[in-house]
Amino acid sequence: MGRGAPLLTRVLLGMWAAPRQILRPGYAAAGVRIPRFVLVGMGCALAQLGLLQVLVQSGVQENLANLIAFGASVEINFAASQFYTWRDRWTAAPGPRSLLRRLFLFNASAATTGVVNQGVFGLANLVIWYLPAAALGIGSAAASNFLLNDRLVFCMPRSRRPSSASAPGRRQRRRPPTGQPP
Repeated sequence: MGRGAPLLTRVLLGMWAAPRQILRPGYAAAGVRIPRFVLVGMGCALAQLGLLQVLVQSGVQENLANLIAFGASVEINFAASQFYTWRDRWTAAPGPRSLLRRLFLFNASAATTGVVNQGVFGLANLVIWYLPAAALGIGSAAASNFLLNDRLVFCMPRSRRPSSASAPGRRQRRRPPTGQPP
């Protein structure tokens, strides 16, 4: 797909395409990662809102229903994030220890942003219907979720990080031969 394709087309196709560049260690993949994060987030938000609707219609109190739906959405989000959004940051055979570490960190970060989510939901639900209130809560935590996942949960293993001298776009400094002053 060339540069002449409309931006929206390139972004939408980029969400599913896996160009070789994103599989190279150290490649930021922000052009692909952000649309994938949004797509996964929207899917999980719809799952959370759908479950919230079912629980409330079943007679569960709205705040409790939102917590239950949030918890289910977090686990769906972890699986989608691990194998889709940040798939270039895991090895071909992630060990159970690595996977459990990520699961723990993901749930810890979700608990942190979940406080924001639930707080916004609780306040908004005082004045508006519970589904838009839940959507506001989800949206309020999205940016911090991305940063926590990108920098902490799904960070590239040190063994796969390129050295700063070999990073794309950086030239290596020439060192003088030994025995001569710089």
